[in-house]
Amino acid sequence: MKNTFKKIVALLIALTPALCSQLSHAEVIYRNATGDLLTTLLPGTREVGDEIGLAGVNRNLTNFTFQYTANYTGTISGQLRFYRNDGPLGAPGTSFFTSVVFNLDSATFNGNHTLIFDNQPGGDFPVGGLFIPTNSFTWTIQFSNLGTQTTNIGPSFYSPVTVGNNHNTYWDNTNGTPSGWVLKFNGNGTNDFGAQLESIPEPSTFVLGLLGSLLGWGLLRRSRS
Repeated sequence: MKNTFKKIVALLIALTPALCSQLSHAEVIYRNATGDLLTTLLPGTREVGDEIGLAGVNRNLTNFTFQYTANYTGTISGQLRFYRNDGPLGAPGTSFFTSVVFNLDSATFNGNHTLIFDNQPGGDFPVGGLFIPTNSFTWTIQFSNLGTQTTNIGPSFYSPVTVGNNHNTYWDNTNGTPSGWVLKFNGNGTNDFGAQLESIPEPSTFVLGLLGSLLGWGLLRRSRS
């Protein structure tokens, strides 16, 4: 009986690297980060968003980055949100992620920059990744604490999208309410915010079930012995 249990433990150990490999392999499911159009949307304190379509099949989000341009002195805050497009006329509706309010560097801050959200311990997403429940959604950014000084900050326009797809408009929450979303079009011909998403597969239900069953059976047989 002891030999049987040892074989089960050995099998679990042998399967662990394969399972870990499955969970750690990240796939780029959206990329619009290579064609900087040198144009920035300046929404002030309004929430603005980009509706994107995802490629691939992995939907546990581990990394999200987006590009913005800033010219300010002082401390500015921001907040990232993800929405299903299940609102009226396909507008952002149900939210499935809202970040904490974060602060940007307290200093003179000029030029192009990238914000990174990840699933590292203590990060923004769960360690196993943030599950995306849809193949297309709107991500939004809202800056606050702009102060009274001359401040320019907002998402940068990039094109073309190289992984996934995008609508040639952006969403603007004009009055800060769920009914305030308006589709807008920037006159430069593109309205795609610079961003990239990476995701990992969901844990294999079969593999996890097999591991659990084998371990449970082994422990039961050991206790009976």
